[in-house]
Order: sequence, then C-alpha cells, then structure tokens
Amino acid sequence: MNIKNYSPLLLMKALYTLTKWRIVVGHVSFNRWKHHLSAKSSSPTSSRHTVSSEKKQADVALALELHRHINCVRRHIPINFNCMHRCLALKNMLQQHIIFPSICIGVKINTEGKLDAHAWLTLYDELINDTADNIVQYKEITDTQSVSQHILNL
Repeated sequence: MNIKNYSPLLLMKALYTLTKWRIVVGHVSFNRWKHHLSAKSSSPTSSRHTVSSEKKQADVALALELHRHINCVRRHIPINFNCMHRCLALKNMLQQHIIFPSICIGVKINTEGKLDAHAWLTLYDELINDTADNIVQYKEITDTQSVSQHILNL
C-alpha cells in the first residue's frame, strides 16, 4: 500500500473523526450519543425518497473511498478503533456530504459462549464497510426495543 494513493486531508479527517468517536463512545453516557445510531428518516437517502441510480453510484463510491481512508488510518495508528467507532466516524463523514447511511448492529454467541456484537454500515441496501461473509455470522437487531428477544433467540 502506497500512502501517496490517499488524500492527506481525508486521512486527517478520518483520524480526527475516529478519535472523536472513540472518546465519545468510551467516555460519554450512551443516552447522550445513541441518537447517532439511527438514520434520518427524512433524509434524501432514506427509502421514502426516489434517488437516481447515478446519485446512488456516486454516493456509494464516496462511501467506499472514505472507508478506504478510515481503514488506512486504522492500520497505521496504534489505537484500537472498534467497529462502532469506525461506523460512527464513516457515518459522520458521509453526513457532511448529505449522505445518510444506516448503522446495523448484530449479535452472536462466540465459541466461548459469550455474546459478541458487531456494527456495519449500509447505504441503499449495499454493504459499505464490511463483508457479507462476516456479517452473516451475526443476527441483526432491527429494533432496539427487542434486543432482549434477539439475545434469547440465539
């Protein structure tokens, strides 16, 4: 990987946004930042609005490019940015471009019998920052009110 293939400005924005969300998630009460997990239902990229295929392609391309920069920062900085930090950072960066992805959260029981959670982003029903092979392992929580029920059904 050649660092010359990355925008210095986007790398700095990625580092700043990742760090911001690592601090917020780690040190601020969940009730103060949980609203960032939901998509804006009146956003131009929500399912209630018709979006041209060209706009969708451009939005997804930008999302993938920003994700590439976030991954570059993640690989080269000795700080652990978990999936939630990465999702919130990418979502925040996309919202600055009036693009509103959805954060998905899934759970699974790991090999030690403990609960694992994972977060990923979708945009126009396309996976943005993970692989289908990885997320298929998780049972997506679609309604935060039913988290307990999802856990009981694992």
